[in-house]
Amino acid sequence: MPGPAATIARAFTPNPRSVVSELYALPPAEFTRARSAKASALAQAGRTAEAREVRQLRRPAGALWAVNRLAHVDPRGLADFVATVARVRRTQLGDPRAAADAGRRQRAELDALVDRAGALLGELARDAAELAQKLAAARARVREARRASKTAAASARKGRRAPDR
Repeated sequence: MPGPAATIARAFTPNPRSVVSELYALPPAEFTRARSAKASALAQAGRTAEAREVRQLRRPAGALWAVNRLAHVDPRGLADFVATVARVRRTQLGDPRAAADAGRRQRAELDALVDRAGALLGELARDAAELAQKLAAARARVREARRASKTAAASARKGRRAPDR
């Protein structure tokens, strides 16, 4: 029988469906860390089977992430496009002359969605570039710290004090 802490944790832990939705709304670079945190929270709440399922989720590819984001930021546009595709199929079978017009509408809606997805991917690329710059700067600081440490160690071995910085 779970103790009071587990009972409280269970009450405040989101359901797995909302966890999946939240994870796939994140930029791919944040996915793995967030997935691990969500799975740990589920496990701590005694929901081990759900935690295992969350741990098995895979980070989405960029294109899939863009479609997931479209579903969040423009669900109506995505639903309209799916409905238009269905109308085009029906039109092609029932009225071949009207199919050209339906096809033009489909292409226009697809172009709008692709433009929106491109903007989302552009934001993701800018975030990734900024992260890469921060990582490069951090690596440079680590290299400099290692050099300074080696210099200090070499000076100590020779019985001298390392130069102050």
